[in-house]
Amino acid sequence: MELYRNGIKVSNYEPLYSNKKIIISIDSSKTNSAIIVGDTMGHILDDFEIKGGGNQVDVHDLCRETRAQLKNLFHGADILLVGIEDIITKKEKGYKGIEIHQSRLKITTVWNNFIFFFDEFFGIMPVLVNNWAWKSGVLPEKYRTKNHDKGSKDWFKSLGNQWADRSDDVTDAVCIFLYLRQTMNIKPVYEIKEIQPPTHEYEIALYPDSLTISDKMKVFEIVNNETLEHNLGTMSNMLDINQIGCVKVPIESIPIEWIYSDALKYSAQCNYERETDWIYIVIGRKV
Repeated sequence: MELYRNGIKVSNYEPLYSNKKIIISIDSSKTNSAIIVGDTMGHILDDFEIKGGGNQVDVHDLCRETRAQLKNLFHGADILLVGIEDIITKKEKGYKGIEIHQSRLKITTVWNNFIFFFDEFFGIMPVLVNNWAWKSGVLPEKYRTKNHDKGSKDWFKSLGNQWADRSDDVTDAVCIFLYLRQTMNIKPVYEIKEIQPPTHEYEIALYPDSLTISDKMKVFEIVNNETLEHNLGTMSNMLDINQIGCVKVPIESIPIEWIYSDALKYSAQCNYERETDWIYIVIGRKV
């Protein structure tokens, strides 16, 4: 089995995403599979390839090695979503019945291997992505015709981007990722790693953890040990006038005096005595 990261051959996969929130898309086949890893902003971080070495390789050995490598690669990662292209049965002319059976057995085994892996080790059931759905949702119409057997590969080649000379497994996986980003309502999440003094005044309000996040809201996540007030000041610097942001925090981090202060006069009616662990803070700049 050969392993590649961003087109460069590697000896094995090392943990790269510990404590990071990631989204994964997969294009699987009986010998070669491609994996795309992206962040919560919808940006692609890396692409990976697992090349099985041809049809003579035992598919069960390939699956066993694949699980071991992926277990290393995603050790400690916070996987939010996995999408994998659903397998389809193609008409295979010129093949004997037993050959068709062996071919379908291999591709189904590899496909199931990915699904069982993420379910067992990360508690995530991959989303099945229909082949035609991602093509019609992502590829320009020109590259969905019979003139382009490898439509995604031809499309990226015409664009001359970083995947222009990559395998169709990789370009398909990229398109599946783009499709997931469109259809699964992946909202950008801005991580607050370092704080900074606020440059203007802002207002805050508290809302229950059932708050519906609108597309116009800027979603933040605190990934530091600084005070909540310092983090809110930093968030306010990242907002435009009339833009609203929100952050989900542990309810015990809310100072009791906030709940009764005038600063929270716009807060929704929250039952602070109910059993809950999280609450939303909505923040906006003062005009």
